[in-house]
Amino acid sequence: VFFLMIRRPPRSTLDRSSAASDVYKRQMQRYVYLFKEGSSAMRSILGLKGSRLCEIYRMGLPTPPGLVITTEGCAKYYENNRSHPQGLEKELSQRFEMLEKGIGRKLGHERDPLLVSVRAGAEKQMPGLMDSCCNIGLNDKSVIGLARRTSNETFAWDTYRRFIEDFGSVSMGIQRERFENARDTLLQSKKLEKDANLSTQDIRQLIEDYLKIVNKYAGKSFPQNPEEQLWMTIEAIFKSWNFQRSIAYRRMNDMLDLRGTGVTIQAMVFGNLNHQSGAGRVFSRNPLTGEKGLYGEYLMNIQGEEMMSGRALAPKDITKLKIEHAGIYAQLAKYGDRLEEHFHDVQDLQFTIQDGKLFILYSKDAKRTPTAALKIATDLVKEGKTRVNKAVMSLAPSSFQYLRYKTISSESRALLASNLIGTGTPGSLAAASGVVVFNKEKVEHWAREKGKKVILISKDCSSEDYVPVTMVDGYITQRGGVTADFAILTRDIGKACVFSVNKLQINSDLQSGQIGDFKLKEGDVISINGATGEIYKGEVDLKESEIPADYFNVMNWVDTFCKLKMMVNANTAEEAKLGRRLGAEGIGLLRTENSISIGEKLKTIQKAIFAVNPDEKTKYLKKLAHSHKEDIQKILLEMDGKPCVIRMLDSSLNDYIPSEEGKQKSLSKELNIPLENIKAQHKRYAEYYPSLGMRGTRLSVIHPYIYTYQAKAIFMAAMELVDQGKHPIVLIELPMVSSSYEYTYAKKIIDEAAKEVGADHKVNYKVGLLVEVPRAALTIHEVAHEIGFIHFGTNDLTQMTCGFSREDSGRFLNKFVEKGIYAKGPFDSVDQKGVGEFMKICIESCLLYTSPSPRDATLSRMPSSA
Repeated sequence: VFFLMIRRPPRSTLDRSSAASDVYKRQMQRYVYLFKEGSSAMRSILGLKGSRLCEIYRMGLPTPPGLVITTEGCAKYYENNRSHPQGLEKELSQRFEMLEKGIGRKLGHERDPLLVSVRAGAEKQMPGLMDSCCNIGLNDKSVIGLARRTSNETFAWDTYRRFIEDFGSVSMGIQRERFENARDTLLQSKKLEKDANLSTQDIRQLIEDYLKIVNKYAGKSFPQNPEEQLWMTIEAIFKSWNFQRSIAYRRMNDMLDLRGTGVTIQAMVFGNLNHQSGAGRVFSRNPLTGEKGLYGEYLMNIQGEEMMSGRALAPKDITKLKIEHAGIYAQLAKYGDRLEEHFHDVQDLQFTIQDGKLFILYSKDAKRTPTAALKIATDLVKEGKTRVNKAVMSLAPSSFQYLRYKTISSESRALLASNLIGTGTPGSLAAASGVVVFNKEKVEHWAREKGKKVILISKDCSSEDYVPVTMVDGYITQRGGVTADFAILTRDIGKACVFSVNKLQINSDLQSGQIGDFKLKEGDVISINGATGEIYKGEVDLKESEIPADYFNVMNWVDTFCKLKMMVNANTAEEAKLGRRLGAEGIGLLRTENSISIGEKLKTIQKAIFAVNPDEKTKYLKKLAHSHKEDIQKILLEMDGKPCVIRMLDSSLNDYIPSEEGKQKSLSKELNIPLENIKAQHKRYAEYYPSLGMRGTRLSVIHPYIYTYQAKAIFMAAMELVDQGKHPIVLIELPMVSSSYEYTYAKKIIDEAAKEVGADHKVNYKVGLLVEVPRAALTIHEVAHEIGFIHFGTNDLTQMTCGFSREDSGRFLNKFVEKGIYAKGPFDSVDQKGVGEFMKICIESCLLYTSPSPRDATLSRMPSSA
């Protein structure tokens, strides 16, 4: 009957639906858009850079015209086994012809050439990690036409020189160092310091040297056909989507679902035309601190690519532009405000000045430190430029792991004055100490194999260093400034940075160097202060930064939106105090084994393990319980009135017995225990797979007295607080449970301990289950009515569900994610299809078997996020 009630819609409706579908399909099949045809709403299609440039162009800002190849073009390139999709070539040719007509020049024309830049731009920011190339369209003939049009022969040949270097490295795969070495050799022979001092004849000689490098290392001559140059660069940019550094960045920032990169082709304007020209980058607010006002750098007579790539030598602070070119500075400030208001966020603007005229080449939402993010969000709301919900959503949760960073106090700086060996441009808020490494290939050896903190010293601020820099604590460069793409990336991951250390020299062996007169070699220890640009010899005492006041204001906003309450992992009173100050609603996990494993308490539990006489064992357990009580009490006091999940001992007894014979001998001497006894106990408790051995609740079955004394310690700590008028909320958690009988057995021990000390009617407590074994999730219905709460241990649950060892899987899981076997690393984000399914079964069972009526326990009662 229901089927008969469905009527076929009128023909006209079907036609309209079909027509709309056809339009959508045609739009999806389209690969090229002129700036005037796109908008910021097309971000997924055009990429962030392309869609933003379309928006800025349509706003009427002084932006050179251009066009965008869609992200789908890149995706199809890989789907077609690295060949361009059908129709792209024809569509690009048609749109490019429209661009040329609008400008009035043709690409690479002999007498009046149009030159273009070609840049990558994915849907989300990936600063400097993919390739780009400027000045496409220059060749042996068009360079002469450019010289005539601009009446500046030196500029034209220098632009051609830059193009050969860029194109040779990006599109022909030649190491950039080969070109740089040829340039440095010429500068040394002419006794010159900078490229800008080269004569036209010098530049033409350098071009000949560059062309020889191309012939030698590319095995073919430099392409003279402008269209061939364009297509080779487009393909190079598509290939850069899968560079190691690009993949690493997408993996670290949860961006592996992106389809590909867009390609932006834009008419060139020239910051190296003359001394009234220049280039730079500014932020509408300080991205380190959040202070309002332009922050950035610039240089005159330079192309913007040098600034962005980190190859510029000693860029100037943007405030100096206000003195040198007050009108342009005022325009920048005006455009920064206008773009900030339009996009409701602080802006990162790239600009070029050509012969005294300002051009905005790009603007995007600025990356910023967590400290700056909090202040900017607060200020934008105060100024009425954004709403609270948008301000909250502008904050990147992952960046808050860097909210607190290492610093050098002003008092320590005064004492360190005699250790100062050099200074550079401050690049971050953080400070760091570590061993010096000059060769990025050796970073992993020092950082991971030797376990050292590393300070990488490099010539340039280069995005090619992204992978090794993720492993270091600090970064120093000879060239580049705070607005280079890679400087922004290093700040983004909390590194201490100092740039443009002009007295820095790096020897060719990449094993040594010097700052001024102070000589350094690989492995030497130095310290850097990213906030001041100071570099010190030796290690310095570092302290944690204070929590910015804006944090608490923003968290008050967050509380009005959030549906889940956040708890903190804390093993000490200090951690509990900090967690509560930061807004935690309680302690989500207190690992009791952590406090037992240190100092005098470790010796006490070792004595208890080796004790043969029951009375002696009891004596040590009572002593351990007393000190354990004091630790727990301090934590409960800090969290008064908030729930505290206290996990019962979850370690194997063998964790407290050293395995190395030398340490066993030392322990024998210290505790006055025969060495044979220690070896015997170690052998007794030895396990092939400790993570699946006698630990957690299993320990209470074999050695029930351990949980008895631990539970008594917890209850006595809580009872004393109750007597003081406090309100401790104790949630005792039983780990590593696989059988319902294990849970009931251990819970009985806990409840009996409560009765024995008189806590059963005095302390607000519950006994809960830590679900980390799949069997526990499947059988939880057997004890659901007895469980005070459930807590998911997703690391162990993931290990047992997926069959991965958390310690070993790092060597291959990244490849699984890259190849699409897992959408995200299962230890980074819960595997919803596997682990999540066990969690869902567990929650449904608890709802069903604790409901007054089974009929009431419907799936609709489950939280959608469960």
